[in-house]
Amino acid sequence: VFDKLKVLDLTGCNHLKVTPNFDSVPRLEKLVLDDCCALIQVHESISHLKRLVYWSMKRCQWLKKLPDDIFRLNKLENFALEGCVYINTLPEQLGEMKSLKELNLRGIMVQSIPDTVGLLSSLQALDLRDCLALSALPNSIGNANNLRVLYLDSSGIQELPDSIGCLENLEELKATQCYTLNSLPNSLGNARNLKRLCLDGTNIRYLPESIGLLENLEVLQASYCDRLGSLPASIIQLKNLRSLDIKGTEVSELPRDIWRLDDLKISADFRKLRRRARK
Repeated sequence: VFDKLKVLDLTGCNHLKVTPNFDSVPRLEKLVLDDCCALIQVHESISHLKRLVYWSMKRCQWLKKLPDDIFRLNKLENFALEGCVYINTLPEQLGEMKSLKELNLRGIMVQSIPDTVGLLSSLQALDLRDCLALSALPNSIGNANNLRVLYLDSSGIQELPDSIGCLENLEELKATQCYTLNSLPNSLGNARNLKRLCLDGTNIRYLPESIGLLENLEVLQASYCDRLGSLPASIIQLKNLRSLDIKGTEVSELPRDIWRLDDLKISADFRKLRRRARK
């Protein structure tokens, strides 16, 4: 009777501990298990859903393990595990999910991301916000060359891999409130399509000189980076820069010709600035 079912939404089923066998819904395309707060097991037959495109399990706070064969879901495009705080490992075969476009891992307790993430050739958005146990990204991330959005806010990230510059389609990189992040790789300047770079509240001391190569950058946020003491001279090469936020930093002077960037709006503690460039 359910063999034609395409959408199954069990959001908020508070007494669901184990999902049913999915073999009875072979045509399922969308599965939502958000806020199933008692869920502890997903039936292994989930891997038989060859048409599944969307799967969300946000805030299933007692779920500790994913079925071993989920990498067989080769049609899956959107996968969300946000708030599954006891998930601490991801399958090494993650990279076999070739159709995956959006991967939301916000707030899970993984210490590492599988190297195979670089094989996700369709991946466009990766959300790792609030992943407190995650200290680094694999260098293979640079091979995910369709990645457009990377969110690392409030994670345990200590450094970005040099391969970050290989992400030629990356448009937005956010790493706000990453208190253990104290530097950026010089290779970042190779991510030429980057439009938004948000570093508010990090521990960085300087921005790499290569930032001047980010010809499409429109927004640069580094507010409350209280160890940031200067801006690279190359910043005046950012002809498309529209917003620069350096409030709450130790920056005491601006690059001499920054006022030539006609459309630029600067947010800063101007009382700290010793030198004020003139048009």
